[in-house]
Parts: sequence; structure tokens; C-alpha cells
Amino acid sequence: EVVDSDLIARRENLPKPKPRPVPASAPAAPVNEPIVLPSSTTRGDPGGHGPIADERVASAARGVAMDAVGRFSRREAQAVRRASKKGAEGFQSWAETFYRDEGPVLRGFLRPAVVLSLACRGLMGDPDRVAEALSARYLDRSKEDLLGLPAKDLAGRADDMVTRWETGRVQDLAEEILIIRPEDAQTSVGGEKCRFRTG
Repeated sequence: EVVDSDLIARRENLPKPKPRPVPASAPAAPVNEPIVLPSSTTRGDPGGHGPIADERVASAARGVAMDAVGRFSRREAQAVRRASKKGAEGFQSWAETFYRDEGPVLRGFLRPAVVLSLACRGLMGDPDRVAEALSARYLDRSKEDLLGLPAKDLAGRADDMVTRWETGRVQDLAEEILIIRPEDAQTSVGGEKCRFRTG
């Protein structure tokens, strides 16, 4: 026989005890919303485009983006320094070929960072198309800037330019990856590239 509060009340001729309240279960997480770690200190992102679950996650996302862009920037800088010694005509021919062929390489570097950024913000989108749009704009700007250099002291000027890129542009593109907006994450039909705001 199990001794409980009801049995004791009956034996001692006491009033029946009040039933114990059943503890409420935790509410289910809303469908299609980003999961926020319960142990984290959640903060909204500066643009108001969804929570960043944890400062450690945000820091990791930034590190992945910086590493991805930095690896390509070093590859690019090394190639530019070599090609700038070919003279203006050879350099122009090299730039046209290099920036045409490097699209898949840069997209491959950027894709993991884009995937992580989209996931952190709970955004839906095609990371391949987003990475393609980011890389195409980056490569177009690189080629345009390099082909605008004067022929005089081309090697020295090209070296100065890519040295600046290895710091400033790495930071700029990494930040762009981290602040992908909902409208930027949406893909277009018919094979068109994603469009990104510049301001």
C-alpha cells in the first residue's frame, strides 16, 4: 500500500488535501523562426533583420567571413604583383583573363560564410546565388580599379593598391556578407543575379 497525503487524511480523519498543480510545459518554438540558444544573451542586429543567437556565433561568423575574403585577397594580390611586371599591355590582357576565370574560385571561398550569415539571421535564400552576386561585384571593381592605373610605374602602383585591398577591402566584403538583407537573400527567376544595395 502506497502511503500518500490522501491515505493519511483518511486514516486521521482530516480534510482531503488540495491537489498539487501540474507544472506547465515549455511553449513550443514557433515554426520557421530562428532558434535562439537558451543560454545566450540575444541581441538584435543593427539593421533589425533578425536575432543573432549568441555573441560567440556572431564572432565565429565574422571570423569565417574574414578568413574567406582574406584567402582570396592574398591570392589576388600575389597574382596582381606578378602580372604588373609584364608591362601595361600584358597586364591588361592578364586582368581580362584573370577576373573572368576567378569567379568560381571566389564564390567557393565565400559560400560557407554566406551560408553561416543566412543561418544566423534566419534568412531563406540561395547561398550560391548570393555568393555569385557578391563575387561578381567584387571582381568587377578589382578589374576596373587595376585597369585604371597609369602605365608609368605600374608595378609600384599595383603593389600599393593591392596592399590597401588586403586590409580595407577584406573588411568591407566581410561586413557585406554579415549584413545580408532579407531582400538581398531572395533570388530572381530566369538566371538573373541577386541585387545588392550599395548604400
